[in-house]
Amino acid sequence: GFYDDYNTDSDKIIISAQGAAGFVNHIREKFWAGNSCHVLNIFDNNLLTRYLYFILLKMAPLIISKRTKGITLSVTKSSLEILKIPLPPLPVQEEIVKILDKLTDIENELENELRMRKMQFNAYCDKLLTFDNGVRFEKLGDVCLLNRYKQLGAEKLKSLKTNNGDIHLLPSSRNFEL
Repeated sequence: GFYDDYNTDSDKIIISAQGAAGFVNHIREKFWAGNSCHVLNIFDNNLLTRYLYFILLKMAPLIISKRTKGITLSVTKSSLEILKIPLPPLPVQEEIVKILDKLTDIENELENELRMRKMQFNAYCDKLLTFDNGVRFEKLGDVCLLNRYKQLGAEKLKSLKTNNGDIHLLPSSRNFEL
């Protein structure tokens, strides 16, 4: 949401403390920080905010592994304070940030392009696969035979040889690759 006041200056890193605990973000504008995030206030002049952001992104799996379980997942201040980060000289940090920011820009452009292509695909599907009068509609069962095959149990799957043949096992979901 939006609020007309702020309690935190710009150019800060936040780490979600609860819920999506461990999520790392770099906030570039002034914002209102609630109690569900840790705000990192850098006091060391030999540490660039953007560099620390990239380091913490890389460390996100470690940060997430430190979550405490309870009613909601949470990351504690004490678990963050003991994280060890590499601290190269400022010119090295600046070069790292320059390279990673450029790659981030490219990644954003690719994501935007992919989003636009998906929108284009959906628009074409809607246009090409929407039919007016004059097109015959048939029940699926009248034009093809639907088969449902036996599920392989865990023991059978374990016994399959993985180095023989080129027959793919397809799971009963869309989350698979051939």
